[in-house]
Amino acid sequence: MMNFSFSSLVASLMVSGVGFVFFKVGRKKMKPLFLIFGIVMMVYPYFITNFLWMVGIAIGLSSILYWLSKMGY
Repeated sequence: MMNFSFSSLVASLMVSGVGFVFFKVGRKKMKPLFLIFGIVMMVYPYFITNFLWMVGIAIGLSSILYWLSKMGY
């Protein structure tokens, strides 16, 4: 059974919003890495309802995307 709280719903909207921005940037600039990370960030909040896990994964994915884009991928 899923246990939703207000904080997890707000975090889900925020993470999905950032994922949507990554997706749009990837589509506009033709960067497949941004597309993939954007799709992942839009989808995974549906499966994780814990606030701390959701925010932690979002920070991790964003930092990985940052470092990969700085390395030229």
